[in-house]
Formats: sequence, structure tokens, C-alpha cells
Amino acid sequence: MPQLTPEQVSELYSELESLGEETVTANVNSRVYGESKLPHVHTWLIRKDKDRQSFREDEQTSIAKSAKDAAWVSANAAERSATEAHQANRTAKAALAIAAIAVAVAIAGLLF
Repeated sequence: MPQLTPEQVSELYSELESLGEETVTANVNSRVYGESKLPHVHTWLIRKDKDRQSFREDEQTSIAKSAKDAAWVSANAAERSATEAHQANRTAKAALAIAAIAVAVAIAGLLF
């Protein structure tokens, strides 16, 4: 079995790229490639699979980071809302107390 030169391997990879994974896989199953090319074709297919896996992992990492960022934004918004609600409750209690005093004063004014 004759060995391929680095130039031939490079040309083979270019050819495989132009054909695409699906066609190359079909060609492997149909035994289109000779013994000298087949190991390089398998190597090319393995690289393509690893590239695809790496892309998926990168994509999943990106999605996880986005979800984490969204969770922090939500947590911060919830904390601000809770603080604002607490302040609004204090203001409402103060207004209620003032209203109660005003009612008491009004009743006292009617009685005396």
C-alpha cells in the first residue's frame, strides 16, 4: 500500500471538504476510497465529529453563561423590588398613622 505524500493528504482533505461529511461517509460505506486514502478519510471524519462536539460544548457553555447572567439580573431586580416594597410599606404605615391622627383630631373637633 503506497503512502500518501503530505501534499496528497492536503489535496485529499480539500476534496473531502468540498464533498462534505454526508457524501464522504456514503463513499466510505461504498468503499470508494482505496487503502492508502482510507486512514486519512477516517481521520478527517473523526476531526469533523470532534469539531462538531466542540461547537456543541461551546454553545452549551455560552447558553449556561447567558442563563447565569439572566439569573443574576433577576436576583438583583428582585432584591431592588423587595427593598422598594419595604420602603413603600413604611410610607404607607406612616400615612395610615397620620390619617388615624387626622380622624382622631376631626372627631375631637366635632365633639368639643
